Formats: sequence, structure tokens, C-alpha cells
Amino acid sequence: MATRRTVSSKSVSPKDELPSSPKPKQFAPNQTTVPKGVLFKLLFFTAMMIVAPLASYFLTIDNVFNGNATYSGATAAVVANVVLIGYVIVAFQEESAEDSKKKR
Repeated sequence: MATRRTVSSKSVSPKDELPSSPKPKQFAPNQTTVPKGVLFKLLFFTAMMIVAPLASYFLTIDNVFNGNATYSGATAAVVANVVLIGYVIVAFQEESAEDSKKKR
């Protein structure tokens, strides 16, 4: 059964209702942020992971494999793996370039 709640006649000011919210954290001056070049590379390879396999599938299904969706799907999978391997190679080259700058 439902219970009845009684409302107290005591008025509550808005200040008493909610505790003060904490201030947003500020970045420390020595804290590093992600460079723009890294974000652009990530966005580029993200777009390529979407566009390249779909484009290769639809371009090869009728033009190369004459309607065979299995071969076109395999081609799209290979293209997706090529894009992924390309991203890994670029990431390793970027990391090795940063390491060589730190050693100097």
C-alpha cells in the first residue's frame, strides 16, 4: 500500500537544499595535452577505416568480381587490415621520433 508523506511547514532556502558543486578541475601548467597532429592522424585513419572498406566492396562487387559478394567482402576485409596496419606503422614512427627528440 502507498504511504502518505507529510510536508513540513519549515521553509528551506535554495542554499540549504544542495551542497555547493565542486569547481571544474583546471589543467596543471606542466600537464601535456594531445598534439593536433596526433588528433588529425587519428581522425584520418578513422575515416579511412569507414570509407576504404565500403568503397572497395562496392567498387569490386560489380566491376571486378561480377556480383560475387564473398570475394568483394574479402577484399573489403583486406583493405580494412591494410588501413589498420598503416595506422600502427605511423604510430610507431611517431613514437620513435618522439624518443629521438627526448634523447637529444
